[in-house]
Amino acid sequence: MSPAKFDAISDGDSVPKSQYLDGKQLLVVFIGLLVAVLLVALDQTIVATALPRIVSYFDALSNVTWVVTAYYLTQGGCMLVVGQILMLSRKKIVFLAAIALFEIGSLICAVAPSMNVLIFGRAVAGCGAAGIQISVATIIPDITPLEKRPILFASFGGIIGISTVAGPILGGAFTDHLTWRWCFWINLPCGAFAVLLVLLFLKNNPPAVSPDSVGGRSTWLRIDWIGAILVIGFFTSLLLPLQWGGNTKPWDSATVIVLFVVSGVLLAMFLAWERYRGEQAMIPLNVIANRTALGCAISGFLGYFTLLFATYYLPLWYQAHGSTATRSGLDILPFLISVIVAAGISGGIVTKTGRYWWFLLFGPFLTIIGSGLLYTLNADSSSARLTGYQILYGAGIGAVFQNVIVAVQAEYADNESLIPQATSFVSFCQILGGIVSISMAGSIFANELRTDLTKYAPDLTDALRSAILQSVTAIQALPTEALKSEVIAAYARSLDPVFILGVPAAALASLSAVMIRNHDLRERGKEAKRGVGAA
Repeated sequence: MSPAKFDAISDGDSVPKSQYLDGKQLLVVFIGLLVAVLLVALDQTIVATALPRIVSYFDALSNVTWVVTAYYLTQGGCMLVVGQILMLSRKKIVFLAAIALFEIGSLICAVAPSMNVLIFGRAVAGCGAAGIQISVATIIPDITPLEKRPILFASFGGIIGISTVAGPILGGAFTDHLTWRWCFWINLPCGAFAVLLVLLFLKNNPPAVSPDSVGGRSTWLRIDWIGAILVIGFFTSLLLPLQWGGNTKPWDSATVIVLFVVSGVLLAMFLAWERYRGEQAMIPLNVIANRTALGCAISGFLGYFTLLFATYYLPLWYQAHGSTATRSGLDILPFLISVIVAAGISGGIVTKTGRYWWFLLFGPFLTIIGSGLLYTLNADSSSARLTGYQILYGAGIGAVFQNVIVAVQAEYADNESLIPQATSFVSFCQILGGIVSISMAGSIFANELRTDLTKYAPDLTDALRSAILQSVTAIQALPTEALKSEVIAAYARSLDPVFILGVPAAALASLSAVMIRNHDLRERGKEAKRGVGAA
């Protein structure tokens, strides 16, 4: 965008004029925010095509999902507390601290000598990603009025879409031609650039809630630490049985059942504690009970559910057929580009019309069709068929996942002090959807592969079978072409139950749109301005 367009974006009266940046300053800050979003989004996708090689390097295919879920576990677990910190602290400081933490986690991953250290680094980076994601989403309301925000959020959607294309390609290229460690080294210069722009040009505005309004207590005493511990405990106790069930432990094992029960108890304890805390809660119950916020949270959960398992398991389908990591990144371009194009088109239309609801309602139908078609794939399916199925699947996702943030911010346009917590609630549910998606898909695939290898490749020796279960690259080392074909057929069949998950998920996403209020962003922005003027 040109500085002149940013002058237009920064012209608004919903907050005091002094909080807005002029066109050139806004452009520079916006570039810094875009780079920060790119960092988080790229870190989610760059590992996708490199993951088979990473787990093969450490001989740890059984831990494949932990490389992903460790990141999402801490990212999701920290989001709600970050939302409260942003309400009580200066957003610029929180944003810069989050990038620093993200960079430390990336550095740990880049030099990791073992899978356990790599997983730890991913967990640290996830904490920083939570701060970056929520900070960016809550800085935007400080620098532009509601009716202009879809332009910026559409740009963020484009960046996320670009990262879904660039991430797997870069991950594959680094893995094939340099080393998979460059998937993490690349974050360091990008993060430094974002820090420089934001540090120099973003105003250090005071927090939405001043210490005087809460009895002069410090920010750290106001944070709902007990609520944060309960959320992390809930995440962990939910994630572990999803990871273990049917994989290392049977679904009916005492450990799996007990952990599911513990996750339910911790969730109930969290909700009870938040009710007790009232307005000082990490996420006030009146936000959770708001029909639009809840509908956006459900839609966001299901949107990320469908996005992430396809991002990670489509490359596996291609690599099983002999594609390199780089090639598999190129092979899923139809899916990734369709996400970008759909996000851009929907963002442009929402900016023009002020209406987002129809995309939330009808977008998922494309994903339902695409998911059902992906389920029909077999080892001999043509590339043309797979390309068309990917496009349909991705277009439905792209039409939805950014608009849930626009919708929840429109709901709280008349009470912008709650935007950090409402936004963090929706983002929390998005990440929860990602965790459940990857864990569920990993468990289903591992279980199906064991069964299908016995069915389609009964002549495999125990040693070869163990190697294939640990690494997809072992397929190309099989002694005969006939045996390769049998194992590839087993891989293709094992992925079918993963791909069909998109049908019920997208159907429920469409139903959740019924809960979301169909605000007109232009009218809602005017109402917010009138409310501020009256105050």
